[in-house]
Amino acid sequence: MRCVELCFHERDARAADLAARGLTEAGLCVLRRPLSDARVMAPSGAAEARVLLHSPAVAALAPDHPARAVFHQPMTVAPLDGPWPLRSSRPWLFVPPRRTRTGGPQIDDAGYWKVVAWTAVQAPADHTARIATQLAIFRALRANKPVTPVLRRRRPLSERLGVRQIEPIRGLRDWERAVTPLAVAGTLAAAAFVSALVVDVAARPEAWGAISQAPAPSDSTTNAFRN
Repeated sequence: MRCVELCFHERDARAADLAARGLTEAGLCVLRRPLSDARVMAPSGAAEARVLLHSPAVAALAPDHPARAVFHQPMTVAPLDGPWPLRSSRPWLFVPPRRTRTGGPQIDDAGYWKVVAWTAVQAPADHTARIATQLAIFRALRANKPVTPVLRRRRPLSERLGVRQIEPIRGLRDWERAVTPLAVAGTLAAAAFVSALVVDVAARPEAWGAISQAPAPSDSTTNAFRN
């Protein structure tokens, strides 16, 4: 794995985090080198290339700042914000990120950092090779279409959780299909029997009189029946 030294100002820590993550996902080992007005870290000997996150904070460094010594070495420059740095015949390769709708650079796109990683490992030696590589960088940036978030109407919580109103859906079971006709037939038979009994009693009222006037059986008759 190739090691790349990431140079950035301490004020651009968030952009440095995005850059380190993108370069790592692109297959590089990232060695961070933060810069500030009062502190300068020594360059790493393990780094094979350098990537500079250029910002207004980096541009505001004093002309005699020790960190500017590295600016005269071959490196890949990512101009994050503000005007591009003056090249002044420096062996730099520029990889400018595309602007978003809000006006800021889109530095959280994985495809952009893949282009930066590819550029960092090129390290062209002569002027002609740098020009050809710079043109190839611009073509790669045009081919890269960053994914921009699309604003949509926020759905209600019930729809996002998949909550739906439960409606009672009940069908007939097999035993209900078999019992229902029997219950209807039994009800009709019972109703017919009761109707026939009422009609018979109403047609023969003397039967009730005979039943009510019949003597109760005596004890001797009952005992003889039992014996």
